[in-house]
Amino acid sequence: MSSGTEHLEAVVVEKSKISSEFCTLKLQVEGDAPAFEPGAHTSLQTPFGWRNYSLANLAEGNIWEVGIKAERDGRGASSWIVDTLAEGEKIQCQMPENTFPLHEASSYLLIAGGIGVTAVLPMARALDQAGKAYQFIYCVRDRQDAAFVDAVEALKGDTTIHCDQGEEDGFFDFWPLVETPDDRLIYCCGPKIMMEDLEDMTGHWPEHQINFEDFKPVEIIKADDVAFAIELQNGRQLDVKPGETILQVLRAHGLETRSSCESGTCGSCRTSYLAGEVEHRDLVLTDDEKAHDIMICVSRAKGVVVLDV
Repeated sequence: MSSGTEHLEAVVVEKSKISSEFCTLKLQVEGDAPAFEPGAHTSLQTPFGWRNYSLANLAEGNIWEVGIKAERDGRGASSWIVDTLAEGEKIQCQMPENTFPLHEASSYLLIAGGIGVTAVLPMARALDQAGKAYQFIYCVRDRQDAAFVDAVEALKGDTTIHCDQGEEDGFFDFWPLVETPDDRLIYCCGPKIMMEDLEDMTGHWPEHQINFEDFKPVEIIKADDVAFAIELQNGRQLDVKPGETILQVLRAHGLETRSSCESGTCGSCRTSYLAGEVEHRDLVLTDDEKAHDIMICVSRAKGVVVLDV
């Protein structure tokens, strides 16, 4: 099993309520704050579990900036941060990780939708410092309730803030920007519908040039799930019923397991398996990694899967 994660403590030194659904936080990390690169995220501890949030600033000093949208149909973590977490309170966070790194290129197309700006904004800031060319498209419902608008307007690149009022016929048309492949790297973070549309539009581009960041939870439990079993190194077998996860079953039987998002997006619960037919439901593992690793917070199996536990 994976080793434990180092936790850091931070103080909420500033909370800005953009609207009833959005807020931004400035967190002052106690002690020596670890460095991080554009595209990195941290995980914050809430009463509803750990949740991942992009770091919206560059690594300068011990201040971290994050933006949160209250997902009212979610599991409560983002709503708690927006509605309840207050300035002056302390919050546990994890070391930054980066699954959305900014790679070297001659030019870039940066695309953000809504609170997805937090993942893309630090890339633009870093490119400004490096004197690199980029185009930044920031799609919002309306300017008044959008996060980091002033910061985007202060960028040096070719920036557009597009307001669609939430109407589909007002959505930004990305096709003219991606119709002809070139040497740009494209980075996108935003609502699922926007990223799916852009993924369809860029199907003729080289795969390595298109990069998406998405913290939306996967479908953990499905109506047609069936029971299966996990086998441990000592030969012990444990049943995993429909509605249960491997992670829950291991914990219920006293086995210490590491996890963070519990939604298949962070990689913390990655576990090796030795045999079995796995149904992968995570958003982390590559095809090669799926041959020997499983995310036990979301993925399932057929019959018996033998874990390296």
